[in-house]
Amino acid sequence: MEDKIRYKEILLPSEEPFLNYSVGESKSLAPLSLVNIFIGSNNCGKSRLLRSLFSINDFQYNTNHYSYKDLYSLLAELSMECRQAFHSGISEVGGISLEYIIEVLPSNLDNYIDGKSPIYKTIETIIEKLVLIDSHTATINYMHFSDSSIPPLAKTVSDSIKKSAKKFKQKFNDLNINQNLENEKHYYLPILRGMRPLDVDDQHLNFYGERTKWDYFRSSDSLTDKMQIFTGLELYQSLKEKLLGEPEERLLVRKFEDFLSANFFESKPVTLIPKEKSPKVVHIKIGNEPQYPIYQLGDGLQNLIICTFNIFTEKERCLFFIEEPDMFMHPSLQRSFLEVLSEYDQHQYFITSHSNHFLDMTIDFDNISVFHFSKHEDTQPQFHIRPSSPRDRQILLDLGVRNSSVFITNATIWVEGKTDRLYLKAYMKKYIDELKNSDHEKHSELIKLKEDYHYSFVEYQGANLTHWSFDPDEKETKEIKASYVCAHAFLIADGDVATKGDRKQVYTDMLGDRFYLLEVKEIENLIPVEILRKVVAEKFKEYEGNIEHINYEDYAKLDTPIGKYLDSLLKAIPEGKTVFAAINKSKIKSEGSGTIKSKGTFCDDAIKFMQNLECEWALNDDLKAICEKIFNHIITQNNNS
Repeated sequence: MEDKIRYKEILLPSEEPFLNYSVGESKSLAPLSLVNIFIGSNNCGKSRLLRSLFSINDFQYNTNHYSYKDLYSLLAELSMECRQAFHSGISEVGGISLEYIIEVLPSNLDNYIDGKSPIYKTIETIIEKLVLIDSHTATINYMHFSDSSIPPLAKTVSDSIKKSAKKFKQKFNDLNINQNLENEKHYYLPILRGMRPLDVDDQHLNFYGERTKWDYFRSSDSLTDKMQIFTGLELYQSLKEKLLGEPEERLLVRKFEDFLSANFFESKPVTLIPKEKSPKVVHIKIGNEPQYPIYQLGDGLQNLIICTFNIFTEKERCLFFIEEPDMFMHPSLQRSFLEVLSEYDQHQYFITSHSNHFLDMTIDFDNISVFHFSKHEDTQPQFHIRPSSPRDRQILLDLGVRNSSVFITNATIWVEGKTDRLYLKAYMKKYIDELKNSDHEKHSELIKLKEDYHYSFVEYQGANLTHWSFDPDEKETKEIKASYVCAHAFLIADGDVATKGDRKQVYTDMLGDRFYLLEVKEIENLIPVEILRKVVAEKFKEYEGNIEHINYEDYAKLDTPIGKYLDSLLKAIPEGKTVFAAINKSKIKSEGSGTIKSKGTFCDDAIKFMQNLECEWALNDDLKAICEKIFNHIITQNNNS
């Protein structure tokens, strides 16, 4: 998806009410994204700044596509070439003087694009003039030139300037300047909003809008035509005018109804009717349900209709300033609302919120910035703004959220030890990478999953697994109840668990399909053959080995210790010495365990090759099956989270 133009940085003006705000050590509100969330405790200045940004006429900014550096470097280069083109003694060609060029192409660098006199308009004007420069009119210093030298010299100067201007015109066009910036329409949606008219005489007066103007903007003459306060009471008249208007207006209402159906009403047909019969109020019909007045619809859905109406109907870029859009919304509706904002990315959004659910969901979107507001008392209140991570604990404390309800991952993957975890992380990454060309939709879904948010690994260290109970309903037990310590568990166990009493049946009964028993002795038996050959070839060069004889079918077995298997393929091993197989030092058992010696080092070497982009390898079917099980578990536990 193309990254649409938007403000990346806004300089807060040096005037009231912005003087009491600071962003770190600067006055720049950055980094801005498509959606910008102002969050913090009550009375920390969020709404005040939101309203001030809505009502500001001019401000200085940079964008995500170009900044002051791009524009001023263009100016400086063009100015230099024009200076070189004007020869000594020529003061003007085609009505354009060097003094004029120097004057309109400022050389002083600023840190922002000035909205009061957008520099890109100046660039466009001067370039157009230079492209059309006429060499037939030249003003020169006659002390330096003869009459006969004027025409060719003027032509030389004008040709040089034209050549530079054409080159810079292309550079200017390549920047893809959006000259509508700062002229876009502003929408402010105050807390005081709704779809139920307050007047009883059917005049349909917008009391909410008038009250908002009186409270916040009555002493200000800065509310221009581009600044609209939208409370929802306007919807009745707007729908009525469009349905009685031109065909394209009626079609727009129909498309908005389809939009509501697809995003919020489970694809059931939706019809909005500005009913004339007293009292004048919007009616709604959903699917096969009877038609009823809008006030019989849930407040959260009414709020969604209000918040999304202009987002959907405005096709040109607008700025939306929305107070508490999550008001009355279930978390699933909050997620749907964020998805709508991501889809309608021609606009840019500034919103206030107290919802930790809303905050929690922002990590699933890569186009959201979170700004944490706090208030500090001095001789007068000072408001500090801090760009924050959605998982900033201080934000949660300010919102009154307890740690017991957040920051616990939604799924856990239980593995025997460190090397199991490291191998699986490498295999899961490879699984996602391999989906790029085979299943783009699934790849897009899985690439968003983040460790320590959507899922976490837990190491149970072999026999310690018996200390845990995965049955949440078991009341009397000596074991630790895993379900009370962490999120839903997906347990992976080595294949030899099946030989240890009734453990296989016990874990199957407790976990069902969330228990995965390897069909090999241990996870090292699943290492792809390409990787295993490279590790053996590099690490044990001093031994003569049959590296090419290493075959996956031979070592991916339940009864084949991987260390012993590799030793059997090497020649010239001193008698009584093993290279790969670890020796069991127990006095009871005299024979070797056969597992990999120095598992950690061996694992590091294997993963080094897996991460090497020049190393060609692929997941085998067994590893794909494990990854599919793991990701299915993670997705299941994160649905509607």
